[in-house]
Amino acid sequence: MAFSSRGMLASSVIGVLAAGSTAVLTLAPPSAHAAVKVPDFDTHAATPTPVGATGAPAIVPPVTGAQIAGLVLTPARDRVNAIIAERAQVAAAEAAKAQAAKAAAARAQDEHQADSRSDRGDETFRRWTAQFRQACDDGRMRGEICNR
Repeated sequence: MAFSSRGMLASSVIGVLAAGSTAVLTLAPPSAHAAVKVPDFDTHAATPTPVGATGAPAIVPPVTGAQIAGLVLTPARDRVNAIIAERAQVAAAEAAKAQAAKAAAARAQDEHQADSRSDRGDETFRRWTAQFRQACDDGRMRGEICNR
């Protein structure tokens, strides 16, 4: 069976388009973090010697592997430190919100307890206190309410 050249060409074009589209769709989205400046690798460039100068040219020390690794890893370290600092700020803000919500809940609970004591009398308050104490002692209830 012979294949037609037009059919082969069309199937090749469709295959290339499918592969290209798949590659584009699987690319990672751009990062939301700020770009980190990449250091210049030409820090040991020799100064140009004047024309007609006599003498030996200046000897530049060779670049070591540790220097190259340090230059390569610096942007990654900077980015990691920036991400850690950003997450620490977010965590601190969330902790402050949680602390404020906890304080507001405690104030509301105290106000509610004061209202219920004055409205219902000491007998009702003693009965509820005894019930909560019993639940705390039995282990059915845990938390800060058991510490009072």
